[in-house]
Order: sequence, then structure tokens, then C-alpha cells
Amino acid sequence: MNKTVLVLCLLIFCASLLAFPSEAATVETSGFIVVSAGSSGTVSMGTLLAGDVISYCYTTDDSGDSVSFSIRDSSGNIHQSKSGYRNSGTFTVPTTDTYSLRWYCSNWWMDADIWYDYSREISPILNVQHSFSKNPCPQGETSILTSVISNPNDFQIRLNEIGYWSGYMSSGVYITDSNIDSTPQVLSTGGSFTSLITINIPVDTPMGNHKYVLWVEYSIQINSVWYDEEWCYGCEENVFFYVSERDRDGDGVPDSIDKFPDDPAASLDTDGDGYPDEWNFGKTQADSTTGLRLDAFPNDPAASLDTDGDGYPDEWNTGKTQADSTTGLRLDAFPNDPAASLDTDGDGYPDEWNTGKTQADSTTGLRLDAFPNDPTRWEEDNTICLFSNIATIIGIFSIGILIIWKKKTR
Repeated sequence: MNKTVLVLCLLIFCASLLAFPSEAATVETSGFIVVSAGSSGTVSMGTLLAGDVISYCYTTDDSGDSVSFSIRDSSGNIHQSKSGYRNSGTFTVPTTDTYSLRWYCSNWWMDADIWYDYSREISPILNVQHSFSKNPCPQGETSILTSVISNPNDFQIRLNEIGYWSGYMSSGVYITDSNIDSTPQVLSTGGSFTSLITINIPVDTPMGNHKYVLWVEYSIQINSVWYDEEWCYGCEENVFFYVSERDRDGDGVPDSIDKFPDDPAASLDTDGDGYPDEWNFGKTQADSTTGLRLDAFPNDPAASLDTDGDGYPDEWNTGKTQADSTTGLRLDAFPNDPAASLDTDGDGYPDEWNTGKTQADSTTGLRLDAFPNDPTRWEEDNTICLFSNIATIIGIFSIGILIIWKKKTR
């Protein structure tokens, strides 16, 4: 028989043997590898993985010849052997190792032609990790869903063995709420893939759980063979991310109850006068982004400032008067002196000292008003007192002289 015809027939025969369909996984095949290397020899098939399937066939051009054929591991152990001038078979690799084909013809002048192929199941993506940059995701803000996809180990081994590959990987997210916009962005390709998916949460998005589906797909070429895989998280089950109420200043207090939603330094204002009762934990006035100051009277909307800290306000809040005070406040007539606050006649001298204070506590040298209801006087007139005293003395002296004179005239 013509050798060319024989080879063609064997190729057809081997092709029927080398088809290994897989229902559950992608199958990688090396393609026919043809060896024509004389009457004897050894061909390395490289490192094969446990579970790989080797398909082979061989022939000579003389039916009177006989070929001794074997498959061996790196230690020389024979795992399968065949004989005859034409044969074929399959071999499933038991353990990962380096394997080789070995043969020799019974007639040294004859040549053997050998074909072999391997098939390997490519596992689907085994490791996908994903997390939200903000969890929960606030209303009106952007959150990033980061997904990191790692290829399975056997896939990595195969890449290292062959030495080159090309392809792409992409990922995205589907959110059941059509008002929430998500935009996938593939960052990198390589042994592992990282994707950032931007999720914009509208302000009016209802708070609570929102279902999402994360999908990943890749298409990779290895030795001119393309492999495609898809992976889906949440397709068959309910997975959620949580939308929380908006917190614009990020102080941990939702905008709906934060009296200062754009200032992280404060959030509480009991009397609603626009001045905070206290600073948020760990914050001071220096942290205020809107120039806030604490309310000296947190339960009274009429006032907030008390410079000397004596419990009497320096002034009324804008648009307020004493009539608006809910705690009976009155203005401090001496806002920079903690010793006094009341000046009924407005002459600049206090009617009295504040409770527990004396003149020694005055920081501005105040003295009490001796006439608290007379704005023209604040102390006794010493000149009048002097003349009054002199008149008294003269009167007494005159009476004494008169008494003495009357005694002498008797």
C-alpha cells in the first residue's frame, strides 16, 4: 500500500480516537503531534497533569514489521505498552509527572510513524472574591464593587508549561433596581484579574437590601486554542447589598437626624437655634468646616453666646428677644465680667454681685451701685456729708457755749 495513503487512513482513524467530548468542562487538546524518528527512539511529552488523557497511534509501512511501544514516567516505569506493526490506544495520567513515548522496530531498517495528542479538562473559575468599598452604600453616593478573580492552579501550571497565552477577562454587575447605575471597568489581566464596578446610588433609592448579580467571563487562547468560561454569583440565589441613608459629612449620623449634615464636627442642636449642643466624639471647634461654635444655652432658642460664662447671655440670637426665652434668660449687662450681670439703671455699675461672687472676682474693676435705680448716682455724695457733719459739730459747740454763759450770769 502506498505510504501516503496509509498515513491518511491512520490520521482519520486517530482523529476518531482523539475526540473526547466533555459535558461539564472545557477540553483543551494539543492537536496532532506527529513523530517520524526512525526505527527507535524516545519522545518527551513534557509535564502532564493527573487526569490528562493521552491518545496515540503508530504504524510502519510493512505489516511484517513489529513495533514495541510504551509510555513511561520520569522514573522509567512503564504505564502502558503495545506491539504489532499498527496500533492505537488511550492512557489516563495517574499522577502529575513528566512522561515519554518509547518505541523500537523489530527490523532496524524500518521506520515508525507515531501520532499522539492529549486532552485536559479546564476547570471553571474557582476563586472569586468581591466586596463593596462602602458597606452599607449610602444614598446619593458612589460605591465601588471590587472583584478579584484568580485562575485555578492547574490552569496556571498549563500556562507555565506552554509559556504563552492571550485573551481577555471582563466582569460586571446587574442590579435589579434599574435606577441604580453600575459601570464595569476592567483594570488588569494576568494570572488574576481585578475589576472595579462603579455603582451610583440615587438619593431617592429606598433604604434596605437590593439584589445584585455579579458575572465574570473570560476567553483565553493557549497554543491557538480558545477557551471560554462564564461564572455567575447570585444567579441562582438571592445576594444583596445594603443601601443606607445618606450621610454627606461622613460623621456617622444620617442626614435626616443630623442638624449639621455638612459639618462633621457636630450633629445635635436641641433648641434648633443653629448652634450645636456639643461636638461629635473626637471633634473640636477646629474640626468644624462651617465655623460653628457651641451653644451656651442648648435648651433655649433665644440665646447661645455667654462670653464670661456666668450664665447670662451676651446677646439675643438673630430675630429673638427676651420674650422668646424658654428658660427666663436676661441679657448680661457686663458680658465680659463674670462677677456681675445686672444694672437696672444702666449707669455701668452693677446692682449686685452674681451668686457666689464678690468685688474680688470682678475682672474689670467693678464696684456696686449704691443707687441701683438712679442712673445719675452710684455712691453717696461725700461733700454733703462733710458739711452736714461740720454743721452738727458747730451746733453742738454752740449749745455748749450757751449753757456755760447762762451759768455765769446767775
